[in-house]
Amino acid sequence: GAFEQTKLKEITLGDAIEIIEPYAFYHTLLEKITFGKSIRVIGACAFYETCLKKLELPNSVTDIESSAFYNTSIIELVIPDSVVNLGYGAFAECVNLLKATVGSGISHIPEGSFSQCKSLDKVVFKNEEVSIGDGAFAGCSLGEINMENVRGSIGLYSGSCRRASRIPEKGSLRLQRKRDQLRFASRKH
Repeated sequence: GAFEQTKLKEITLGDAIEIIEPYAFYHTLLEKITFGKSIRVIGACAFYETCLKKLELPNSVTDIESSAFYNTSIIELVIPDSVVNLGYGAFAECVNLLKATVGSGISHIPEGSFSQCKSLDKVVFKNEEVSIGDGAFAGCSLGEINMENVRGSIGLYSGSCRRASRIPEKGSLRLQRKRDQLRFASRKH
């Protein structure tokens, strides 16, 4: 990558940049990034093992590739509604991550997307049709999952959860095993 294993701590990307190539900031000391308004793709392992604590993704981002933010120091995450593709392990091992809001453009949370985010306590889904891949939240200590009005599938071993307090109150939750997935559907009364 362009800045791989450098001591770079802060960078501002111009509006002309549309793609952050794979491994661009891999294993740097990067703590702060300001994205331009045209970023569409964040490549695989682009920010792998950086020191980023705060992440403000612009609404232009459509793709976050595999392991893009693996093992960063992010505390809170908002994935914009513009993001439609989330790669395997995109936020895995982000041990400081407390809360994640998944935008309405995401219809599938791939395997391992948030695995081993040991501090992750709250996840909010904005899309009503979401499938959650195997191990997507494995090793997380989830306390609250907001799945109100959500329909889709939940893979096996999706993660540990102390309480899923936002499952639809007026609906019903139906779980059935079908080809290594647990299917659920919310029905409004």
